[in-house]
Amino acid sequence: MSDLLVSVRDDTVAVTPPEPFTFGRHESCSYVLDPLDRGISRVAGAFVWENEVWWIVNRSTKRALHVVDPLGLSVPLPVARSGWPPSKRAVDPGGLRVLVAGDVWTHELQASYSAPPLSSTIAELGPGLTTSAHSPVLTDARRLVLVALVSGYLQRFPRYDPRPLTYAEIADLVNLPRSTVVKRIEAVRDQLRAQGLPGLEDADARRPLAEWLLAMRLVTPSDLDWLASQVGLDGNRTSEPE
Repeated sequence: MSDLLVSVRDDTVAVTPPEPFTFGRHESCSYVLDPLDRGISRVAGAFVWENEVWWIVNRSTKRALHVVDPLGLSVPLPVARSGWPPSKRAVDPGGLRVLVAGDVWTHELQASYSAPPLSSTIAELGPGLTTSAHSPVLTDARRLVLVALVSGYLQRFPRYDPRPLTYAEIADLVNLPRSTVVKRIEAVRDQLRAQGLPGLEDADARRPLAEWLLAMRLVTPSDLDWLASQVGLDGNRTSEPE
């Protein structure tokens, strides 16, 4: 058994198994991030000890957590949904960072093992979040607007901005009519929704869609360079195949 060392701001707490470590804005949490920032869920998430491994679990039903692995890749943990497996990820042997985005500030928690765990155990357990969905095939036309949608998520902290762009912002960035942007994004949203992914029912589902795209690795930070090469090209993209 290994303690988990959790650092927030200038504080470091050693968490001993099997006690969980919760964080959010409510006073009942092990660590209160900001009791006045209502952009943070009452209980945003928790580090829990399961199967001899520490996990980061999203406990919120409204806001995603954002996990930064040792390679610097930021991936959202989607919100908790009734009837679905917990949205969680095993803490990597080298540790990881968790970003909690509020309305006032984005808080950063760093977690690491006090003693190295067995990396083979973590590999066998996998990332924890599983669905029955099959990844849709993305044409370059759809990929263009989707990468633009999540471009803020793909930046490294502290430039990391967990906010999906608006349709108007995407249209301006990729030089396409807003109606074309909406059509392409909605086509992908409909595919994922038909496969049972939760959170995509609202009229404006840009945020949950962005989080699923990243959680499923349909869009990655390497796509930022591809996007830059595309938006630098001249031409009418409205004629591209959908």
